Amino acid sequence: MKIAIAQKNRPFSHQLGTWFLLPKTSWSVQVFPTRLNFANLEETQETFRVDFPWRGPLKEFTAQLDLESASLSVFGMTQEGYMRYCLEARGEGLWLDLDKAPGKKVALSGSNFKEKRLSNKESMLLVSCFVCDSLNKERLSLGSHKAQEWSRMKERFDFKELFPLWLQLSALVPKTPHRPIESLKEHKRVELLKAFTSFFLSTFKGVFVPRLCDEEHQGLPQEKTTIPLLSLLTESGRAIRSLFYQETDELILLPCLPPEFSCGRMVSIQTHASHLLHFEWTKKALRRVVLTPATDGEVHLRLPKGITACRLQTKGRVRSKLEVSKEGRLTLPLEQGSTLQLDRFLF
Repeated sequence: MKIAIAQKNRPFSHQLGTWFLLPKTSWSVQVFPTRLNFANLEETQETFRVDFPWRGPLKEFTAQLDLESASLSVFGMTQEGYMRYCLEARGEGLWLDLDKAPGKKVALSGSNFKEKRLSNKESMLLVSCFVCDSLNKERLSLGSHKAQEWSRMKERFDFKELFPLWLQLSALVPKTPHRPIESLKEHKRVELLKAFTSFFLSTFKGVFVPRLCDEEHQGLPQEKTTIPLLSLLTESGRAIRSLFYQETDELILLPCLPPEFSCGRMVSIQTHASHLLHFEWTKKALRRVVLTPATDGEVHLRLPKGITACRLQTKGRVRSKLEVSKEGRLTLPLEQGSTLQLDRFLF
């Protein structure tokens, strides 16, 4: 009955000066071979920098954002040898972990400290800050398995690649008050991706780092809003999620599926009642739904229009087909610990 997503979301860049958002915090960082520039999106703390003593030019310079471990790794070959370090939010703030560096000790310097010497496998607290407890394991896949090199992804500009990263990262930052983005509301399905294209190009720099203005001067309309910068990411993430899943007094599956996404999966959705939900679709039609109840009771599902019946399996026992109402509504009895699977949808 298991539905899983094998691919890990780990976008990376070889370009010097790429901006990244650091998971679990409101901090962004611009990555150069010998310098890190930090900026706080909430503007509650001053910008600062960290300098490294590497002698360049660096070969195979790479910065990789790992959304599975909520960390940013930077590595490459200096003139003295291989180096690798990691930025991660934990405990009381943002830490730098030096995994590998040439020489016995590395002398770091910065605008908020004079000097700090680190050996391999040592850590350093860069700044004290709020670290959110991001336990959301929800994932989306739209059938793309290409390498996640950021410059190539922007060239292809395929939302099958962008949406899964966008959605997962939006759930890995501090929560913001719910204030919908006007430019992403109430579009017809065929026009949805046009709205997201304009929003993405005008609102983000680097790897989904929100900004106030179109720094490339692309002639795009700007989001007329006073909501905080971080909300531009979290609210657009909510808008993406609503295309595939919504929840009111019922669980609504594929309420507004754009025609471009003919197949895909959503896994590890935790409902308001703490039930665990996974589902997948192929050829623009629902294929399988797996629900693990957290409590006894019942749940109301609203399936895509056109479905008239389906099969229910539980604990290996196959039941006869279930009839679905004309509105696509279906009510299921729940037993804690008993996983339910719906499949063989009839139209």
